[in-house]
Amino acid sequence: MNKIITVTAKTAIDCLIFPPEANILESSTLGCAAGKSINVARTVATLGKHVVAIGFVGIMKPICSTTLATSNLSVQLIPVPGVTRVNTTRFDPRTGTTTHQRTSGFEVAETDVVELIRSLDRLIERGDYVVYRRERPPFFTELLLNDAGSVVAS
Repeated sequence: MNKIITVTAKTAIDCLIFPPEANILESSTLGCAAGKSINVARTVATLGKHVVAIGFVGIMKPICSTTLATSNLSVQLIPVPGVTRVNTTRFDPRTGTTTHQRTSGFEVAETDVVELIRSLDRLIERGDYVVYRRERPPFFTELLLNDAGSVVAS
C-alpha cells in the first residue's frame, strides 16, 4: 500500500493563549505540534490514510512524537541543536483581535540534512508520495519531482 510522507524542515509548537475571562478552557494556554507538513500529516491521518511525518525538531524544546502519533500517523523527527520554533497567538475576546508572535527556532546543519536523506532513502518505496513545502528543500534535487509538488519514488 502506498504511503504519504510529509517532510517538515522546521517543526513548530503552536501556542494559543486565552485570557481567563474568555471562559473557553480550563487551561488558558494550549500548545500543539505544528509546522506546515505536520499539520498536513495530521489532517491526512484524520481522513484515514497512513502518513509518515519526517523532519527536524529542536532538542531544547522538543515536540513529543508519542502524543502526535496515531494509528494512521507515524512520526520520525530528527533532533537538532537549538530550540523548536514557537508560534504564539493571543486572543482578546473583548476587542475581537489576535496578536501573533513567531520565533525563528533552530538552524539545520548539512550533517542533519544528510541524516534526513538517509532516513528518506530507507522510508520511501515505489509509489509513495512525499509532500513538502512549495519552496522545496535543496536536497530534493536528487529525487524525481512531479508537477503536483510531490516526490514520486522511482
